[in-house]
Amino acid sequence: MNLLFEEKRRSIEAVMSRGDRMSDQSYIDRAMADMAATLRAQAEMMARQMASPTSAPTVAQPQNPVAAPDMVATPAPAPVAKTGIRAKSRIDDPEFENALLEMADREGWWHEDPDEIVAQFDMMLVGLFALQEEYLRYCVRKNLDPAAALPSLAGLGKTLSSVTTDIQASAPIEARPEEPERSRGDIVDANNASRRRKSKDGRRFSEHARRFLDLRSEGYDLKRRHETPDAGSGGRFTKTSRGNFEGTVRLFLEAHGDIFVENIDEDLLVDFFSLLDRIPANHGKSSKDRRPIRQVIEETDREERNTIARRKAEMERDRLSAAEIEEILDTLHVDRLRTNTCKRHMDAMDQIMAFAQFEGLRTDNPVKPVKWTSKEIKRRLAHEEDRDRLPWGDRLPGLLSSPIYRAPLEEPGDPVFWAPLLGLFAGFRMEEALQLRTDDFDTIEGVPVVKVQIVGRIQGRKSKAAKRDVPIHRTLLDLGILQLVELRQASNQTRLFPHLERGQTKKNFTEVFSKRFTNYRKRCGIYDPVRDFHSLRKDFQTKLTRAGVPYHSRKLLIGHELSDVTHKHYYPEGDTIEMMLDFVNRIDVDCSRILRPFGSPDEANVHRLSAIR
Repeated sequence: MNLLFEEKRRSIEAVMSRGDRMSDQSYIDRAMADMAATLRAQAEMMARQMASPTSAPTVAQPQNPVAAPDMVATPAPAPVAKTGIRAKSRIDDPEFENALLEMADREGWWHEDPDEIVAQFDMMLVGLFALQEEYLRYCVRKNLDPAAALPSLAGLGKTLSSVTTDIQASAPIEARPEEPERSRGDIVDANNASRRRKSKDGRRFSEHARRFLDLRSEGYDLKRRHETPDAGSGGRFTKTSRGNFEGTVRLFLEAHGDIFVENIDEDLLVDFFSLLDRIPANHGKSSKDRRPIRQVIEETDREERNTIARRKAEMERDRLSAAEIEEILDTLHVDRLRTNTCKRHMDAMDQIMAFAQFEGLRTDNPVKPVKWTSKEIKRRLAHEEDRDRLPWGDRLPGLLSSPIYRAPLEEPGDPVFWAPLLGLFAGFRMEEALQLRTDDFDTIEGVPVVKVQIVGRIQGRKSKAAKRDVPIHRTLLDLGILQLVELRQASNQTRLFPHLERGQTKKNFTEVFSKRFTNYRKRCGIYDPVRDFHSLRKDFQTKLTRAGVPYHSRKLLIGHELSDVTHKHYYPEGDTIEMMLDFVNRIDVDCSRILRPFGSPDEANVHRLSAIR
């Protein structure tokens, strides 16, 4: 056995002296694996000795002995049982003895040729670590000191530590971290303590992620040790971001299981991130699909390949042109997660693992070195299909002539009718329109306005700048928006759309209504993935710009913060309400074919609104 060690040491020194390795650290890792394999051979011989309690412990001698250092501690004899019919094994613990003997018997890896041992080092390393784990369990059961209980097995750990020290001594100085001097026994104890801490006292990823999300939902930024939680910030995180983080956590658990946070390394994260842009874009949309993520990817890849191959063969048989074949095949590729979605998952993992550093669970954040760089993201975006949101533009007549605007409404306050009009003529975000209350409608100097404001705790807005008073466009007045307000007030309803329900995840109206609006557009044949509800705000801004509305006025109307110092600090009163009304009414869209929910326009509705208020 000593000869095997000496041969391996000479090969290590020879290779390191030639400098033909890829990197010092990777070579050290391979050398350590080879050494562990040789140590595993020693463990097998010990198992044979233990199975024969009457034989004295010996060390195998090579056929051609050579001088070699004493690198393996000779096992000390243990007392043999003095009573009983059957002599007891040297290890006074059946579970440990059985685990040791079964491992050597089951794997049958022993071979006289050292090269054969090296070729199987992966399996041997697993066996070595399993042996150490069983050794520690044995010591726990017997309440023994691991370093002194079984000198033969402890000797294995000391020898491995010694080999590590020798190899690191041959590596370049700058590659070795400076550490305080410790005895070999201290190193073994520290390694064992680290393994026990990870396997027994570590924190599972699901538990860690839940703690991170709960603290963020309480309003902690988790940037400083001592901070006061902001309940408002926590509420916004819960509504807008928590669901996305939970999606990332679910993906990671599907891909790698609920492992300890301390055991997550760069290689594992590289594997996880490599899966992201292969995940179908519609993954998670169906609650019935419970397949693991790796199975989803593999089956999607296989189905995509088969479909493309089949269609290509069919088109070639039908003698379609190369251009036709190329165009059709392009449509058969399954949409996968886009670059920005993948980046969002990486950023979520980055924050979760940074929290592990914050909590003292780790000294590093393994996400930082492996997440996509800005250059990589730009490269990927440059090769992605264009899906930037566009204004409705020339397709707006198709929306305004769809069935909801041409047929009588069962309920005059149907949000599918009114919400898009509020986006087009008032620049409202979806949630701003859907959460409107009757109290949000008012008059300023005789001009009817609709307010984006927070009343109580059930309303919200994107930012402080979102608070604004928007004059009501003449088209909305003609269609009867104030008659709808009066109708709600007469029936003691505080909300403009009282039948809307909030989503279960984000607790807002958008979560449910966005799906309803998407399904409506698909049914009507006007669906376009780059033209949605938010696109109407682009139309609002585009039409104001082309109508010559000043930049600062457009920002105030759409709810964006003023960045210009002159207007922000030296024009505090801003434009008059009459000026703002003129700006809004410059938006010219033909709505003459829309069927009014309340019949002919009521010229007195503005005065009635003022009287009611």
